[in-house]
Amino acid sequence: VSAAAAEAAAAEARDRAAAEALAASALAISCRPLFYPHPDGRTLVVLPVEIGGPVPAVAAPGGALDLDLDLIVSADLAEGDVRTSRRNVRARLKPEAKEALERGMQLRDAIVLPAGPAGISVSVRLNGLDRSGQWAATLPVPARDGTRFGLTEIATLSPGHAIPVVFDVFAKRENVTGTVPSAPVADPLGADARGRPPAYVTGSLSSAESFLAQVGVTAAPRAGSSGESPLRLDWELLPAAGGSPVAPPVRYRRLEMREDGMLDVVAEIALSGLDAGEWVLRLTAENLATREKDSRSAPLRIAP
Repeated sequence: VSAAAAEAAAAEARDRAAAEALAASALAISCRPLFYPHPDGRTLVVLPVEIGGPVPAVAAPGGALDLDLDLIVSADLAEGDVRTSRRNVRARLKPEAKEALERGMQLRDAIVLPAGPAGISVSVRLNGLDRSGQWAATLPVPARDGTRFGLTEIATLSPGHAIPVVFDVFAKRENVTGTVPSAPVADPLGADARGRPPAYVTGSLSSAESFLAQVGVTAAPRAGSSGESPLRLDWELLPAAGGSPVAPPVRYRRLEMREDGMLDVVAEIALSGLDAGEWVLRLTAENLATREKDSRSAPLRIAP
């Protein structure tokens, strides 16, 4: 073997080792965008970003943990129009957060976009720890008209075993990119009894527990003179692989009409008796007075 060939082989081995090391250090990032109507007629795209554990942090005095990260959200629209936001997030977590960070952490950002195709990416870098990662997808941003009967996306929430929410653009009252003029935007999830919404479901749920599903009904019909509402909501759980739907036990935590005419719905849904595996939660809403219908679905995973 010639010296040149040996050197080329060694360089290839070094490059392969470097690539493997980079892949091993990359943050595992996932996101399921949620779409809501924005007051100016465009779509509010909420980005619940989940970073899989373990998430490293820097030790601070008293056993606390410091996180210093850069969060970059970018949307590539038609004709080269690119919208980008960059945030530096610094958080000091209590010592007990160390165990929770083994499971991961959440970041919640948002961007306002016109309806149509968009290449959306979320990049996260842990400063000082040489760890970074990216989630990216090209998807159709749907129109969300708050003046017409319909449903927003279903947000699945889990106050019980959630991983830490390190940054929430709505709780921080920071500007949401794409809003003109720049300003904070109202949280589409509203608040729970503690003054802030629960965290999103991460990973698998147990069949012995329940979770919360939050959804908005736009231009929701109001009760008539008889006091009865013409709105019907049907919840179903369907096996992702196919099979008969199951009507789960549902208890409403919130049915609140907002000033903009959206009905804010929070339902507690029990999973008792369901087999382990992949499921789909489906909600169908119907205005019985006009026969208008709309439906939305969200994926769920039940642990063995």
